[in-house]
Amino acid sequence: MDGNPIRGYRFRIRSKDGTPGMTPTIDLDAINGADDRAAQALLLPFIERSPEVAARAARRRPFADAPALAAALRAALFELTEAETLELFRGHPELAPPAPDEMTPASQTEQGRLGLTDPAAPVAARLAELNRRYRARFGFPYIVALHRHADLESVLANFERRLDAAREDEIAAAREEIASVCRARVLAASEAPAAGSNAGGVSIHAVDVASGRPAEGLEVRLIRVAPGDPAVLAEGRCGQTGLFDHPTVQGEGIEAGRYLAEFEVGAYFRARGGESADAGFLETVRYDFGVPEPAQHYHLPFKFTAWGYSLFRGGL
Repeated sequence: MDGNPIRGYRFRIRSKDGTPGMTPTIDLDAINGADDRAAQALLLPFIERSPEVAARAARRRPFADAPALAAALRAALFELTEAETLELFRGHPELAPPAPDEMTPASQTEQGRLGLTDPAAPVAARLAELNRRYRARFGFPYIVALHRHADLESVLANFERRLDAAREDEIAAAREEIASVCRARVLAASEAPAAGSNAGGVSIHAVDVASGRPAEGLEVRLIRVAPGDPAVLAEGRCGQTGLFDHPTVQGEGIEAGRYLAEFEVGAYFRARGGESADAGFLETVRYDFGVPEPAQHYHLPFKFTAWGYSLFRGGL
């Protein structure tokens, strides 16, 4: 190493809630021009405590852009043997660990967004039990790309579902989650559009037109179907205004390819009761669409009743 742990980065002020904070910005020229050990050190923050993956990715230089760097990390991750992969898994923190300050800064930020660095006692107890069951079943901690989830409830539902998976499937799922985390960290540290910009990204606004109200609480999933294996990029519920608030709105994880938006209409009406709750007509609405130009913004206005819907690309 060259003795400077942050050479290869520039820094800018960026904070979603207005609180001052420092966000690293990748300097690809510096990474491409560094020696192997220095390049490995610069890539290590993007792959949780895995110098082997960082070293393999560094050997794939030069990187033309941030997506190319993310692709190199993914390729290096998938080169690992199963034993190496399991060792990498075991280096990841559990959700809401007893000593959150022992996590990497990136993990503290990601878990902190959903309140997992200091959860309320009932949530902490539930997570401790889920962590215990998961580790007993699979032999490594539950690994999830938290940037794909709009709220903690979505994470907990995912945790419960994955406890029932076959071990082989769960190893594959955990590896995909890590690849997604790596990509999200790289893109967040690149010169991406500032939060609030409409360049890039997929946004969703849902309206219950029968009541004339925003569809607060409607469960939504955004899935990247291709390229690569299908991956859930975001899941959660629409807020008070009917908007689905998630980093994918700002372009995180969005690239050229095919996508699927899923809306749990049946569950939405059952939760509200009344005549519509017994309609039994629409259950999960699925909308298959493409993103040919990821630099553009794609807005999906979803207007629905218990018996029908409209969905198209609109303007935001």
